[in-house]
Amino acid sequence: MRGLLITNKYMQSDKFSLLKERFIDNARKLNIVMEYKNNFEAYELIEKDIQYDFILFYDKDIKLAKSLEKNGYKLFNNSDAILTCDDKFLTYMKLKNVVAQPKTIIAPFIYYDDLSDDNEFIIKCENNFTYPMILKECCGSFGMQVYKIDNRVEFIDCVKKIAVKPFIVQEFIKTSFGKDVRLQVVGDKVVAAMKRVNENGDFRANVTNGAKAYEYEPNDTEIEIALTTAKEIGVDFAGVDLLFGENGKSLLCEVNSNAHLEIIGKVSNKNIYKEILKYIQGRVKQ
Repeated sequence: MRGLLITNKYMQSDKFSLLKERFIDNARKLNIVMEYKNNFEAYELIEKDIQYDFILFYDKDIKLAKSLEKNGYKLFNNSDAILTCDDKFLTYMKLKNVVAQPKTIIAPFIYYDDLSDDNEFIIKCENNFTYPMILKECCGSFGMQVYKIDNRVEFIDCVKKIAVKPFIVQEFIKTSFGKDVRLQVVGDKVVAAMKRVNENGDFRANVTNGAKAYEYEPNDTEIEIALTTAKEIGVDFAGVDLLFGENGKSLLCEVNSNAHLEIIGKVSNKNIYKEILKYIQGRVKQ
């Protein structure tokens, strides 16, 4: 079996280098010939007839993903699933009335300037939520485009900062301040989980922002939410992040179609790279 791993040329770090090494090493142990191209190099596949049994698409280059699918390549994850996961609005709408999520208001589309002078929109948010609120750019990674807003001045400043970028506003889940749970789904199973806790005063639980990861045993409800989420979006594998709501209620935070696997693998003592490749191997042979 011959496969291709694709990651982003312009997102290079030790995390991505390690991910590449882990997938290629585990593929070899499963008798999979795994090659590698970055997304810039992979555009040549649109013009050339190079045969791969599958492509492990660990990127968010939707134009490339859809072009490869048009040429007949089988992608894991597929382009529609990646697109939905990468857009917090699309994720919210796809799962609305399917799984529990924080209350959400969608910012209207604008062509230029920003919404900082639109009192009607700000008042709508204030009428639905108390401060603090959470403002999320629809596209972003590692928690870097997520903001906690404590008052109207901060709201206006934040909207000015993001300008015309699409965003949503959500209620602040105070019971999940600085902590969350990630469940790693592969196929129809939760293969690993971790709890992340930020002890540095940051409301976000991303390890990139200083949180620490701990082994975690998810309950039946959390597993059900993760599996329902993955099935509804159509991912083959994903990291599903859940918040701790009031009275123990779990709320979906976001879904990561190309989540990093090293930390959750270490705290859970699971080889998730191998789990993903074995799943793909089984699907390709069907």
